[in-house]
Amino acid sequence: MNERPELHSTIVAMISLASGIASRHPDMGLCQLKKLREAGVPEHQIATVVEVARHIRDEAARKLDAAFDEKAQLDQ
Repeated sequence: MNERPELHSTIVAMISLASGIASRHPDMGLCQLKKLREAGVPEHQIATVVEVARHIRDEAARKLDAAFDEKAQLDQ
């Protein structure tokens, strides 16, 4: 039997919300957002999760674009 504690459900919801945003999933984690609010997670904590996820998403997009431009030999 596994004696290790499970992650709290709000932590799982935050991870799911962040991954949905960062991966550009069509639902964007909106159901997780509802769960977090219903669980009483403070809005500033939710906003931090969203900000970090968007930063990761945007940074990945910039790096992908730069790699494409380099391989395609596009000058900008």
